[in-house]
Amino acid sequence: MRAIKILTLVVLAVLLLLVAGRDHLLALGTAQLLRMRGATDVTVRVDRVSLHRVRFDTIAFSLPLAGDRLVFRLHNLSATYAPGSLVAGRVRDVSIDSLALRLPKQATTGGSPASGLPLSLAGTAWQRRLPLRRLTIRRLRLAGGRTGMLAGKDLSLAMTASDRGLHAVLALAGPPDTAPLRLRADLAKGGSLKLRLETGQEATTVSRLTLDAGRRGRLTSRFTVHLDRLARIAALFNITLPRLGGTINGSGSLATGSDTPAFSLALRSGELNISSLAVRTMVLRLEGTVRDHGREIALADASRLTLTNVQGPGFTAAGMDLPLASAWRRQGSALVLAPRPGRQWTLTGLAAAGWRCATLRLDPALTLTRRAGRTTLSLARAFRLQAGSISRGDLHMDGLALAPRQRTGIVLRPGKQWSADPGDWLLDRLVLSGPGRSLHLQPVTVAIGRMEGAGGHWSARADLQSQGVIIADRKRRLPLSRLAVHLEGDDSG
Repeated sequence: MRAIKILTLVVLAVLLLLVAGRDHLLALGTAQLLRMRGATDVTVRVDRVSLHRVRFDTIAFSLPLAGDRLVFRLHNLSATYAPGSLVAGRVRDVSIDSLALRLPKQATTGGSPASGLPLSLAGTAWQRRLPLRRLTIRRLRLAGGRTGMLAGKDLSLAMTASDRGLHAVLALAGPPDTAPLRLRADLAKGGSLKLRLETGQEATTVSRLTLDAGRRGRLTSRFTVHLDRLARIAALFNITLPRLGGTINGSGSLATGSDTPAFSLALRSGELNISSLAVRTMVLRLEGTVRDHGREIALADASRLTLTNVQGPGFTAAGMDLPLASAWRRQGSALVLAPRPGRQWTLTGLAAAGWRCATLRLDPALTLTRRAGRTTLSLARAFRLQAGSISRGDLHMDGLALAPRQRTGIVLRPGKQWSADPGDWLLDRLVLSGPGRSLHLQPVTVAIGRMEGAGGHWSARADLQSQGVIIADRKRRLPLSRLAVHLEGDDSG
């Protein structure tokens, strides 16, 4: 916003200098005004000046921002105006043939990232900040930090202001064999903002978003995303997406009236397809607060993900119910996720590799840490996996439970490498039964010596011990006081 204010002041001050009628005085005055506003490396070249129009060949300067520099370079800037409107501080049209921006490497800091956003949409604040009727940038290029996939791409911007609101179109032109991408924005005088992302000559809608600014710093939104159309966008950036299908509808709210902004998000979809995963219905609800100036996000008890009829590679599930109450926080260079204790993740109607499981419950007593491409999953002793009613053919188990006997780490590294810490796991008492036979096991200690892999390859070494085993059939019963088994294997076959 500071840069926009500076450019506006420059244009207005420049026009007031027209009374001098001299190009070099206009260039000197513009350069001096930029320096007074903190700009350095200033270059200004005036092409021509008339009573109703001024044209600059070049304006270039840089501003200090976030410990770095924000660099502007404009070519062929033209401004038209009515002499009487200059007194009111307004111009008619501004057009720029080429604008290059080099952004700082780091984003600005200080305050919540959402603070003040709803107020900037409300009322007529935009009219005071944009003292022109039309702005056209025929070629816009971004470089430097925070540009992401837009770096080096050819963009264009057309913006029109009226008493009813503000309309803008940001367009991205891709290679000849790709469809253009456009972001349309309509800001109404009352504070409602509508965004539409569309692609192709036929203007096919990829997503829609409506933002409404309410009282006391509250912002509400409604949106729709067509997943099957995202591939058209990916082609513009040479990105290959997995197979996508389905439509997601959602709504959200953000309240920024305090130091801990509160937010909510609700997503709902019918049939979804993501690569080899298919879901009949999906409902996601997130409620929480942003704390410590954006360094921590706390999700409340109402946060939950529910899926039905899930089909994936080698498995199916009738339903998944995942409470998401947790805390996300940044510690130095690490991002840490800690689910709130006492919430169980529940999967029902599981089937995989010929086995069926009625219920699978997981107590997610864990923390997940992400740092420099390395992900560490740390399981506490309270972590517990419980399966109920397991069967395959005529074999049946009432259930089983598995838990670590110490804090255990699982590390994921680049290149799909993974490893688990050595340690003991406890498998609760279980009974495996079939027609006329059964196997009773007292609690089993699984001592993992090595477990690691990369991609589809794995290797493991472990020792199993149980203090009591009973093998029985219709005619005999064979008790064993102690069972010890050494296991070692890999995927080599």
